[in-house]
Amino acid sequence: MTDKRCKIERDSSKHYPNKNEGKLLRKIMSETGMTEEEVRSFKTYRKQLSEAQQKRGTKSFEEQIFCKILKETCRKLKLPKEHPDIGKKVDKLLEKRKSWYSLWGWEDKMSKLKEKYKIK
Repeated sequence: MTDKRCKIERDSSKHYPNKNEGKLLRKIMSETGMTEEEVRSFKTYRKQLSEAQQKRGTKSFEEQIFCKILKETCRKLKLPKEHPDIGKKVDKLLEKRKSWYSLWGWEDKMSKLKEKYKIK
């Protein structure tokens, strides 16, 4: 069990904000100088915190797949993504899966993602 889970199990009456909600909460608290309880008492701040809590990641499915390939490659070779060997290995993996990507029409998207993440 992680330390945070233990805390939650010990005190279930307290609310533990997720990453996005906590970030916004700290921002509001620093701007207004109020405590967490005071911030949560205002309806406008409660709405903002609720929206922040429900936000999800913005990566597309293709981008998630590309990032997984990149991470796997970096872990296997134990090199940073900026290293030229990483680019060669990613090219080989993309070439190996080219038939699958072309079936979904992702070939050009994968090359654009390579440029976006600055893989050479």
